[in-house]
Amino acid sequence: MRRAASLFALLAWLGCVPRRAPDEATPPPMATLSGIRLEYFRGKDLAAVGRAAEITYERTSGDLAGSQVFVHIWSRPEPGGLRPAVGGMELSAPAMTGNLLRKQAEGSQGVVIQTGAGIIAHTARARVDGMRASGKEPVRVDGPGYVLTADSFDASLEDGDFEFAGRVTTRFERQR
Repeated sequence: MRRAASLFALLAWLGCVPRRAPDEATPPPMATLSGIRLEYFRGKDLAAVGRAAEITYERTSGDLAGSQVFVHIWSRPEPGGLRPAVGGMELSAPAMTGNLLRKQAEGSQGVVIQTGAGIIAHTARARVDGMRASGKEPVRVDGPGYVLTADSFDASLEDGDFEFAGRVTTRFERQR
Protein backbone atom coordinates (compact mmCIF):
# COMPACT_ATOMS: atom_id res chain seq x y z
CA MET A 1 0.00 0.00 0.00
CA ARG A 2 2.81 2.38 0.90
CA ARG A 3 4.53 1.70 -2.45
CA ALA A 4 1.35 2.36 -4.33
CA ALA A 5 0.85 5.68 -2.48
CA SER A 6 4.45 6.70 -3.27
CA LEU A 7 4.03 5.76 -6.92
CA PHE A 8 0.71 7.64 -7.08
CA ALA A 9 2.34 10.74 -5.49
CA LEU A 10 5.21 10.61 -7.99
CA LEU A 11 2.84 10.27 -10.95
CA ALA A 12 0.69 13.12 -9.63
CA TRP A 13 3.78 15.31 -9.25
CA LEU A 14 4.95 14.47 -12.78
CA GLY A 15 1.48 15.32 -14.06
CA CYS A 16 1.82 18.79 -12.49
CA VAL A 17 5.00 19.63 -14.39
CA PRO A 18 3.98 22.01 -17.18
CA ARG A 19 4.48 20.72 -20.71
CA ARG A 20 6.57 22.92 -22.97
CA ALA A 21 5.84 23.63 -26.58
CA PRO A 22 8.61 22.48 -28.97
CA ASP A 23 9.80 26.08 -29.43
CA GLU A 24 10.15 26.39 -25.64
CA ALA A 25 12.52 23.43 -25.27
CA THR A 26 15.23 25.62 -23.70
CA PRO A 27 14.24 27.66 -20.67
CA PRO A 28 14.98 31.39 -20.81
CA PRO A 29 18.24 32.61 -19.27
CA MET A 30 18.34 33.23 -15.56
CA ALA A 31 19.04 36.94 -16.03
CA THR A 32 19.57 39.51 -18.75
CA LEU A 33 21.04 42.76 -17.48
CA SER A 34 21.51 46.03 -19.38
CA GLY A 35 23.97 48.87 -18.78
CA ILE A 36 26.31 46.74 -16.67
CA ARG A 37 29.24 48.14 -14.70
CA LEU A 38 31.52 45.76 -12.85
CA GLU A 39 34.31 46.07 -10.34
CA TYR A 40 36.68 43.20 -9.59
CA PHE A 41 38.61 43.14 -6.33
CA ARG A 42 41.64 41.08 -5.30
CA GLY A 43 41.28 41.15 -1.58
CA LYS A 44 40.48 44.78 -0.81
CA ASP A 45 42.33 46.18 -3.86
CA LEU A 46 40.40 47.16 -6.99
CA ALA A 47 41.98 45.07 -9.77
CA ALA A 48 39.68 45.75 -12.74
CA VAL A 49 36.63 47.69 -13.82
CA GLY A 50 34.40 47.02 -16.79
CA ARG A 51 31.16 47.71 -18.53
CA ALA A 52 28.85 46.04 -21.03
CA ALA A 53 25.75 47.17 -22.88
CA GLU A 54 24.05 43.88 -22.02
CA ILE A 55 24.93 40.59 -20.31
CA THR A 56 22.88 37.40 -20.31
CA TYR A 57 23.85 35.03 -17.51
CA GLU A 58 22.78 31.45 -16.84
CA ARG A 59 23.27 30.89 -13.13
CA THR A 60 23.21 27.08 -13.15
CA SER A 61 25.99 26.68 -15.74
CA GLY A 62 27.89 29.96 -15.35
CA ASP A 63 27.58 30.63 -19.10
CA LEU A 64 27.28 34.24 -20.19
CA ALA A 65 27.02 36.31 -23.32
CA GLY A 66 27.55 40.04 -23.59
CA SER A 67 27.65 42.93 -26.01
CA GLN A 68 29.87 46.03 -26.17
CA VAL A 69 32.20 44.70 -23.46
CA PHE A 70 35.08 46.80 -22.10
CA VAL A 71 37.44 45.84 -19.24
CA HIS A 72 40.30 47.88 -17.76
CA ILE A 73 42.80 45.91 -15.66
CA TRP A 74 44.83 48.13 -13.33
CA SER A 75 48.62 47.96 -13.15
CA ARG A 76 50.10 45.77 -10.49
CA PRO A 77 51.45 47.68 -7.50
CA GLU A 78 54.42 45.33 -7.01
CA PRO A 79 56.56 43.13 -9.30
CA GLY A 80 55.18 39.64 -9.79
CA GLY A 81 51.61 40.58 -8.90
CA LEU A 82 48.73 39.01 -10.82
CA ARG A 83 48.01 42.07 -12.95
CA PRO A 84 49.50 43.65 -16.06
CA ALA A 85 52.73 45.57 -15.90
CA VAL A 86 53.14 49.33 -16.39
CA GLY A 87 50.01 51.28 -17.25
CA GLY A 88 47.51 48.44 -17.03
CA MET A 89 45.62 46.96 -19.94
CA GLU A 90 42.26 47.45 -21.66
CA LEU A 91 40.30 44.79 -23.50
CA SER A 92 37.21 45.49 -25.60
CA ALA A 93 34.93 43.48 -27.89
CA PRO A 94 31.55 44.09 -29.54
CA ALA A 95 30.44 40.54 -28.62
CA MET A 96 31.58 38.15 -25.90
CA THR A 97 30.68 34.67 -24.67
CA GLY A 98 32.19 32.80 -21.77
CA ASN A 99 31.85 30.97 -18.52
CA LEU A 100 32.18 32.77 -15.22
CA LEU A 101 32.89 29.61 -13.22
CA ARG A 102 35.82 28.62 -15.48
CA LYS A 103 37.03 32.26 -15.82
CA GLN A 104 37.06 31.94 -19.60
CA ALA A 105 35.70 34.27 -22.27
CA GLU A 106 35.90 34.73 -26.02
CA GLY A 107 35.50 38.11 -27.65
CA SER A 108 34.50 38.44 -31.28
CA GLN A 109 33.56 40.89 -34.03
CA GLY A 110 36.76 42.92 -33.55
CA VAL A 111 38.71 42.53 -30.31
CA VAL A 112 41.13 45.24 -29.18
CA ILE A 113 43.78 44.82 -26.48
CA GLN A 114 45.60 48.01 -25.48
CA THR A 115 48.47 48.17 -22.98
CA GLY A 116 49.48 51.15 -20.91
CA ALA A 117 52.80 51.11 -22.77
CA GLY A 118 50.99 52.17 -25.96
CA ILE A 119 50.74 48.80 -27.71
CA ILE A 120 47.40 48.17 -29.45
CA ALA A 121 46.49 44.72 -30.82
CA HIS A 122 43.52 44.15 -33.14
CA THR A 123 42.06 40.76 -34.08
CA ALA A 124 38.68 39.39 -35.15
CA ARG A 125 38.43 36.95 -32.23
CA ALA A 126 40.38 36.37 -29.01
CA ARG A 127 40.05 34.04 -26.05
CA VAL A 128 40.85 34.95 -22.45
CA ASP A 129 41.52 32.09 -20.06
CA GLY A 130 42.52 33.31 -16.63
CA MET A 131 45.39 35.73 -17.20
CA ARG A 132 46.20 34.54 -20.76
CA ALA A 133 44.79 35.88 -24.03
CA SER A 134 45.15 34.03 -27.33
CA GLY A 135 43.84 34.14 -30.86
CA LYS A 136 44.02 31.85 -33.86
CA GLU A 137 42.99 34.55 -36.31
CA PRO A 138 45.28 37.18 -37.83
CA VAL A 139 46.41 39.92 -35.48
CA ARG A 140 47.82 43.40 -36.07
CA VAL A 141 49.87 45.06 -33.36
CA ASP A 142 50.65 48.78 -33.48
CA GLY A 143 53.44 49.69 -31.09
CA PRO A 144 55.64 52.68 -30.54
CA GLY A 145 57.64 52.79 -33.77
CA TYR A 146 56.49 49.50 -35.32
CA VAL A 147 53.61 47.53 -36.83
CA LEU A 148 53.53 43.75 -36.52
CA THR A 149 51.16 41.29 -38.18
CA ALA A 150 50.88 37.56 -37.46
CA ASP A 151 48.58 34.60 -38.05
CA SER A 152 48.00 33.99 -34.33
CA PHE A 153 49.08 35.12 -30.87
CA ASP A 154 49.36 34.14 -27.23
CA ALA A 155 49.75 36.80 -24.53
CA SER A 156 50.24 36.97 -20.80
CA LEU A 157 47.96 39.59 -19.27
CA GLU A 158 50.13 39.52 -16.15
CA ASP A 159 53.34 40.80 -17.69
CA GLY A 160 52.32 41.96 -21.18
CA ASP A 161 54.46 39.36 -23.02
CA PHE A 162 53.11 38.52 -26.49
CA GLU A 163 54.13 35.50 -28.60
CA PHE A 164 53.27 35.37 -32.31
CA ALA A 165 53.06 32.41 -34.69
CA GLY A 166 52.54 31.66 -38.37
CA ARG A 167 53.52 34.35 -40.86
CA VAL A 168 54.95 37.14 -38.73
CA THR A 169 56.02 40.43 -40.29
CA THR A 170 57.31 43.58 -38.64
CA ARG A 171 57.64 47.05 -40.12
CA PHE A 172 59.59 49.68 -38.21
CA GLU A 173 58.45 53.29 -38.50
CA ARG A 174 59.80 56.59 -37.32
CA GLN A 175 58.21 57.80 -34.13
CA ARG A 176 56.23 60.97 -34.59
